[in-house]
Amino acid sequence: EYLATPRTHEEIARDMFLMREFQDDLDKFKAHHPVGIITVDGKNLRASLTPIPDVALNAMKNALADIARRKCQAAVQNFDAANRTLAERPQALSSYADFVKNYNEIRAKQEQFDEQREEVESMYQLLKQYNVRNTNDEIKLEILHSKDNDFTHKKVIEANVYIQEKREKMVENLQSDSERIEEEAKDITAQLKRGQFIAEDAIHNPESVLEELGTIQASLSKLEEKSALFTQYQTLFNIPNSFEFAEVEKAKGLFANKHKLWSLVHEWKDTEKNWTTIEFQKLDVEKMNKQVIEHSKTAFQLTRALEGDAVATEIRTKIDEWKGNMPVIMDLGNPAMKNRHRDRIRHAIGMGSSALILVSLINHNIFEYKELVSEISGQASGEFALEQQLEKIQAAWDDLPLPVMNHRNSRDLWILA
Repeated sequence: EYLATPRTHEEIARDMFLMREFQDDLDKFKAHHPVGIITVDGKNLRASLTPIPDVALNAMKNALADIARRKCQAAVQNFDAANRTLAERPQALSSYADFVKNYNEIRAKQEQFDEQREEVESMYQLLKQYNVRNTNDEIKLEILHSKDNDFTHKKVIEANVYIQEKREKMVENLQSDSERIEEEAKDITAQLKRGQFIAEDAIHNPESVLEELGTIQASLSKLEEKSALFTQYQTLFNIPNSFEFAEVEKAKGLFANKHKLWSLVHEWKDTEKNWTTIEFQKLDVEKMNKQVIEHSKTAFQLTRALEGDAVATEIRTKIDEWKGNMPVIMDLGNPAMKNRHRDRIRHAIGMGSSALILVSLINHNIFEYKELVSEISGQASGEFALEQQLEKIQAAWDDLPLPVMNHRNSRDLWILA
């Protein structure tokens, strides 16, 4: 029952002490103990009690020995792993950085290693006090001491010496690699400022530009990862004047604006096509107006961020042109407009009876008839308001009784009664 419950070695040591005291008390037990006129026979009682602490102590010794062996093995494995890591002599920058990181982590755990060793030593020392000796256990403890000695007095010292010897060269390599990343970032920045990325003709095929931007994004992401890693190396190597990856940040900023620009071009192209090719009555002009305002704001921001960019200027011009024509479109999309009102507009612009599609309206110069459309839309709103008022009056009168009677028995004259 005792061994069925997991116990720490401290708990077992405490219980072993209690059993030892129990044994000592039994040794002091008298064979015959007088109590008044009665004499207690203690010999048989002691004989019956003696096996209890003996059996318990043996079980506790075995349990403690098992714990000591497991902890000794774990401590040896920790020292082995640390010694193997510290014995490495990396030559490449990334491997050297990993080595320095591992060295720092191991040094941070050194106190923990010492505590593990001391714990194992204390357990075996306790077992010796209870006359428990095992040659294999003594060999394992010797191995632990050897690993600890190799770790403390050799591997840690030699690793530190190697780190210091290689530091200057690795710092130089880090500087060189960082400068190369900056040059690659400069190339990306230059690439984003030429070719189809600034060509107004490419506005008609933004998908191709976005595809190329995707390729550039992959390259830029790699540079960003490397710059972040090298920044960590600078901290790891305790470099006082850290290298600033200004070109990488510049390329990231330019790319973000270029991607935003061409995404806007692509979205605007699809949106404009949708607006101009479906039946006008199906358009949500309020939503259209919100989209135009939003896109106009984005285009304005891009012309500020990408000063002098012809594509940004061109798309802003296109969107602002729509923004200026939206009052006419809003009037055309007035919910109060009926077919009779639309027919008047058709007749005015010479459109005939063809389907009412925005592209057709634009081709018939609808925006030149701004005042006429506004006037007809206003009339439609007035008529709609009047119709609603008449409907209310009609609804009120529908259920109102109106009795009538002849006026002075006149056959053809009726009045309300």
